[in-house]
Amino acid sequence: MLFSDDPNMGLDLLHSMEIDNVRNIRELGLDFADELIVMASLRNLVVCNSTFSWWGGYFSSVLGGKVTAPRPITKNFGSENAGSAHWNYIDHNW
Repeated sequence: MLFSDDPNMGLDLLHSMEIDNVRNIRELGLDFADELIVMASLRNLVVCNSTFSWWGGYFSSVLGGKVTAPRPITKNFGSENAGSAHWNYIDHNW
């Protein structure tokens, strides 16, 4: 499932990398709170540089999920590991 405030861009990018087994969460007609609940319940989650996905990753990891995120997760290099010290990080050059 793709959780994004710009799902068309995300889907286009994934399809350009020949990743076609992804659906837009918005197709399910959930509100944002329900989307967050679904995201938090996932056992494996890849998050992007957004507060919304950070919270989904945070709740998922609290429930035992494995979370992967870009490093740095923000352009401001703020508190990088706040609540997410056990996540897997992939170095990303902004």
